[in-house]
Parts: sequence; structure tokens; C-alpha cells
Amino acid sequence: MRSPALHEVKVVLLIVPVVFGHAVYCYSAIELNQPVEYPKEKYLDFIEIAHKYGYYAEEHTVTTEDGYLLTLYRMRNTTCRVFLTPVLLMHGLLLSSDTWLDSGPKEGLAYYLADNCYDLWVGNFRGNYLGRRHVRLNPDKDPEFWNFSFDEMGLYDVPATIDAVLALTQEETLNYIGYSQGGGTFAIMCSERPEYRLKVNTFIGLAPAIRMKFTRSIPFRVYSDLLSIFWKETKLLGIYEVLYRGSLLQRALAMICRLPGFLRDKLCVGVISLVDNYDPGSIQTETLRRLYTHFPAGTSVKNFVKYSQAVNKGTFQKFDYGREKNLVIYGNETAPFYNLKNLDMPSLLITGENDFIVDIRDVTSVHKQLKNSKLFVVKNEYWDHFDIPYSAYFPKLVFPVVHKQLLKYGGGGGGDGFQSFYFIK
Repeated sequence: MRSPALHEVKVVLLIVPVVFGHAVYCYSAIELNQPVEYPKEKYLDFIEIAHKYGYYAEEHTVTTEDGYLLTLYRMRNTTCRVFLTPVLLMHGLLLSSDTWLDSGPKEGLAYYLADNCYDLWVGNFRGNYLGRRHVRLNPDKDPEFWNFSFDEMGLYDVPATIDAVLALTQEETLNYIGYSQGGGTFAIMCSERPEYRLKVNTFIGLAPAIRMKFTRSIPFRVYSDLLSIFWKETKLLGIYEVLYRGSLLQRALAMICRLPGFLRDKLCVGVISLVDNYDPGSIQTETLRRLYTHFPAGTSVKNFVKYSQAVNKGTFQKFDYGREKNLVIYGNETAPFYNLKNLDMPSLLITGENDFIVDIRDVTSVHKQLKNSKLFVVKNEYWDHFDIPYSAYFPKLVFPVVHKQLLKYGGGGGGDGFQSFYFIK
């Protein structure tokens, strides 16, 4: 029999983060007594932001085999006369396609890829605000919608998105760039659906969350572990979705980043530093203000339970349901391990010494297991996990390596007479 007192304690632990977020939100509103001053991009979607800076963009919908509807964007520089082989860019946990536009045209990876005449495609995973649709299920009414982790993202979302890009471009292959969760899900696809290896010229893993044994972020570990420990209770409370856009926490973060001057800068950067680590001067306050208008972007409780398993087990394997249910689902008491041997196309793994989410030791370990991999450690001792999509130093420290990998293994494209170049602003 469940202890009433213990159950009350668990409920309190689940509610505390929500109450804290609400308190910060209310405090900011009362103290400043003025409306939230979001960056102008707050009111613009991916296409509108791209158009604002002179880029062409279009929107498509990807339908996965299990019925999820995912938003997919295409982005191009309108001055390019010919285009290189398509590049598919996938985001990390609690992020979305909007992530790649937050740091603006002078610093953002999406802009640099477009400026160098890549046919750029930017996808979304199920569970964020651009992947919160289904052909049959209602995310607000059907708990079944949230019965997924990054296992299903790798099994269904990545293959479906690749197929959509190839169908729309009438190309046979593309190049894949995955950040954090976007890298881990690609490895899952290669393991479970190895035929897709033939559709990818090169894989670039930006701090890829494939192995997470040495994750050092205390907030990340604690939050994931709490949801894992209290998973049954979250179901009883009807909690299946967490950290979504429009939540009290997301609004609180947006409030923090509009505080006056010095206080705003310290707190806005401080929130990111609490989760990951601190890289002084790397991420501009304006970039974070844009980020917090849509971060966190939402995911399932089950996805965090899976991350808890990945961190605590230190292995790369399927969701562990426990011995009895594993027997029913997998035919074995132990959840099966993913096979990294199938990730055999030319690969580039990028990591930093100060990454507290996907530790350099984990990325190095994965690199050693791959047949055709290069490892690049960013030449900045403070480089952390959030520097990948948001750092002002990304164009000079990382993009040249990404561009070189794409030119060497990316399958060419663009027709006769195309000369490779590296456009720096």
C-alpha cells in the first residue's frame, strides 16, 4: 500500500519547480510594473525571421510512420546561383528549429550554412511546440501521445525527416548535422535502420548525446532522476509533458532576461551557467533573450526518464522498462544495446573541455568506437554545451571545421564550375 505521507512528499517535489517559476514570474512583473519586453523576433516564426534578414525559407510537414506531424523548414541564401548537397540540421533536447536562428546572421550556424550555398533543411523532434501534432492523437487529451523517448525519435523522426528532404529535393543523399539529442538519435537510426546509412554522405555530431556516463550537470541529473523516481506519480497526476513553451518556467526565464542592465545580464547568463557551465563572454545577452522566448520547448516525462537511465547506466541502449516488461517487449530481461558499428560513414565529432552535459570523455569514447571518425576539440578551454548553437565564437572556432568536412565528404553538388568558398561576415 502506498504511504499517504510519502505520496504527499513526492507531489510537493514535483510542484516545487513550478512554484519557483511562478514566483519569479510574479516577482518580476510586480517589481518592474511593466510589460515584458521581448526581442522583436518573439513575434516571428522561422520563416518570418529568415525573411527579415533576406533569406528564402519555406515550411513543410513530415509525417512519421507512427503518425507524428513534424515541422520542417528549408532555408537558402537568395544570392546563391547554385547549391551544394542538402544539409539536414537537427536540434537538441528542449530546443527547436528556432534555436539555429537565435544568435543572428553574424553568428548562427544556419545562416553560415545558407551563406555558403548549402541547401539547408532544419527539422524538429516530436514533443516540442513544432512537433506537437499527430494524425490521430490529441496531445492535450491523449496520454499515448507522450509515450515516447529519444528512442522513438531515432527510430521514426530522423528517418522520416531524411526521406522528406530527399523527396522534396529529388536527391539520393544528404549530409546530417545533429546537436546533442540530434546526434544521439542519428546513432539510434543507424543501429535500428541501417539502410539509411546509404542516404547520408557524412555525419557531423555537435556534442552528440550518444554516451552520457560522465555528465557533470547536477541540475540535469537531479531533474532527470526525480522524474524517473516519480514516473508513476506523474502519470497519476496526469503529467506527461514537461518544460513546454508557454509554461511558467519559460515565461519566468523570459522575464529574467528583460530585467534592467547589469542585473539582467548576470541573471540571463547565470541561468544557462547553472545547467551547463560558464564560458565568459561567449553568448550574447540578446541571443539569450531570443532563446528564452521559446526555451524550454517541451518534451515528454518519459524522455527525461530515458536520459536518467543513460546517465546512470553510462550505456547506449534502449529504454529499460524493468525485467518483466523488458521480457515482453524485447524478449530479454535486459534492454538491448544499440550497435554503433553501423555508424560507418565519414563522421566528425565536435566537443569541448567544459561541456557538463555531454562530457568530452564520452564523445572521445564514441569516437574510438566508430570506424570512420574524426574528433575535433574546440580550442577554447571554457567551451561548453550551449556554446554550439549560441556562441559568438562559433563562426571562427567551429564553422571552418564543419565546412571542411562537408566539402570533403558531402557529395558535392551545385553543378559544374562550382568553386568552394568560406564566407565570413
